[in-house]
Amino acid sequence: MKEELLKQLGSMVEFTKDGILKGIEILQVQAPELVEQVLAFTIAADIIAIVFSLIVIGLEAFFIKRYIEKDEEWCIYPMIVFGVATLLAIIAIPCAVYEIVKVIIAPKLFLLEYITTLMKG
Repeated sequence: MKEELLKQLGSMVEFTKDGILKGIEILQVQAPELVEQVLAFTIAADIIAIVFSLIVIGLEAFFIKRYIEKDEEWCIYPMIVFGVATLLAIIAIPCAVYEIVKVIIAPKLFLLEYITTLMKG
């Protein structure tokens, strides 16, 4: 009975070991492409954040200009909404630029930080 149990346990250990080794092999083959895609995605997401922030700032400028030139009362509410969004956009732009610069200048540092955030949470 013990011998049969040990054989089954040994086969399960071998199966698990083979699976882990195949997973490591696949990861080694795919790792360079994965790293490239993470870096490209980060840059693309930050560029989108910058463009969106610039659009928000442009809309705020439009509503302010419209209110000053034509003194239209309905422009006050969008000015308030876009004013808050503009404050957030003014904060978001330097953060996005910082991330882009970090990815371009020090990709290894960025990847280390990225991996530590994945491990933490």
